[in-house]
Amino acid sequence: MRLLRSMKYRKRLLAGIVLIGVVPIWLISAGILGIVHHYIRTSEILRCEQDARKASVELEEVLSRYVNLCDLLAESPVIIEQMEKTGDLQEVYAQMYLLMRGNHENAVLHILSCDGRVRISTGNHIPRDYGLPAHNGWGIFRQATEENGAILSARDRTKVGAYGPLFSICRAIRKDGAVVGYVVMDIQRAALQSILFREAGAPAVMLADRYNYVVYNGRNPQAEGFAAALPPREKLRGAFGSFPIGGAEGNQVCFVRSSRYGLLVLEQTNIDWSIFWYVFQAVLLVDTVVIAAILLFSSWLSRSLWSPLADLADGIERVRHNDFAAALSVRRRDEIGRLAYGFNKMVRHIRRLLREVKSKEQALRIAQMRSFQEQVKPHFIYNTLDMIKWSAKLGDTGSVAELAVALGKLMRKVLGTQEFIPVCEECEILEAYIAIQKKRFSDRLCVSIDIAEEMQPLLLPKLILQPLVENAIVHGIEDQQTMGKVEIVGEMKGEYMVFSVRDNGRGMEAARAEECLSNAAGPAHIGMHNVHMRAKLYGDASCGLQIRTAPGGGMEVWLTLLRQGGARS
Repeated sequence: MRLLRSMKYRKRLLAGIVLIGVVPIWLISAGILGIVHHYIRTSEILRCEQDARKASVELEEVLSRYVNLCDLLAESPVIIEQMEKTGDLQEVYAQMYLLMRGNHENAVLHILSCDGRVRISTGNHIPRDYGLPAHNGWGIFRQATEENGAILSARDRTKVGAYGPLFSICRAIRKDGAVVGYVVMDIQRAALQSILFREAGAPAVMLADRYNYVVYNGRNPQAEGFAAALPPREKLRGAFGSFPIGGAEGNQVCFVRSSRYGLLVLEQTNIDWSIFWYVFQAVLLVDTVVIAAILLFSSWLSRSLWSPLADLADGIERVRHNDFAAALSVRRRDEIGRLAYGFNKMVRHIRRLLREVKSKEQALRIAQMRSFQEQVKPHFIYNTLDMIKWSAKLGDTGSVAELAVALGKLMRKVLGTQEFIPVCEECEILEAYIAIQKKRFSDRLCVSIDIAEEMQPLLLPKLILQPLVENAIVHGIEDQQTMGKVEIVGEMKGEYMVFSVRDNGRGMEAARAEECLSNAAGPAHIGMHNVHMRAKLYGDASCGLQIRTAPGGGMEVWLTLLRQGGARS
């Protein structure tokens, strides 16, 4: 939105028309693609969940069949009697092979007595961890002893990548309540391969026991026997569900946990996005054609609406840059024509108001300056005339002549008509004034003037430094009996002329200094207020007076004036 506000009218108009035409196309296209995307993804997740449920049911059926075989063998009288004697095992083998008919490649059956005398197996050998009586009370034998029926347990991996049995089923053989042996059946990988196998290229199925240890991993058999290959336990809560996995394809993992054995079947979705991309390309092609037509129409419409306003925009821009000579030609009689006519009338009115304001400001500035100048009452003139009178009475004609000459120079400068004088002439006023004051204070007054040479031809308001020197002498050092010193320094700081008047008198408190600048100190310090206001009228916010206590005692006044140019200007 901020970008649109900063654009020109034609671009905003064009953007608005384009957005009105293009946004609905984009929304419709996005809706179509979203529906197709959701349908493909939901269908695949549903198929994956159904496959996982089917595999879980088939696993329970196969394992239940083997558990029933173990129960039949453990309850067979022939096998129970054989646990306590040795001899002909033909009947035992016959019963074992009869029950295992058709399952020899899928499972290996072992019948073991607790004392280790009977060791019968349909396989080539009996695993070492089935050795009895050494392993009585351990592993599956302990679990079978504690349970009345057969127990199902995942086989431990003796080494990584070993393709051994997946499960072991163990059932205790009891006689008169005592355990005399065990029926152990090892379920081979081939028994479950038809259920868990998927075609090449399809995501593999994983099978985990109730403790979430991987029993079967069709993609990576090296991960079998570890829990780290599965997602965190919090994602596998419940009897069934699904959760997303990383990747740009958006695949998920569906899981089903069997109710009887607690086995966990996990299968990853394999979403085929080819249909989605076909739909996407068709939508993109249609959108491109439609948007191109919208852009052409929008460009023509915006140009026809914007062209009559171009001259008005240029005229307003000229006025914004203070060019009030701008005028528009009125060629239309509609709303835009009336707007152009109103613009021309407004510019003429502004020009007239500017002339009036400028004239009033100039008259007001002159009136203010004259008012400030009238407020300056050089009290020293009366004191000088009084000194001339007493010198004449005493017959000191030399002092009378010097005072008269100094007063004449001072009056010629003060009574002149120029509002601005060069810095050098202001210094002459100061020198004439200081000469008169030295006659008054005899040897108790020492004044030094140090004005930078580059400042001498620059202009400043007339009689703006004399009130500062007068204030330093009359209010600073007049009442003290020691030598009074006044230092006047001037220097340039960028576009500003900075003067300082420093004395070694009694100084002034900060609150009293603020009163002097705000004209709250009364008539005694009206000269300071006049200097402060005149500096601001002819300068800017940085101009004016600053009063502070000088280091070592006394007072220091800083006057900042805006540079006004040379004497000729």
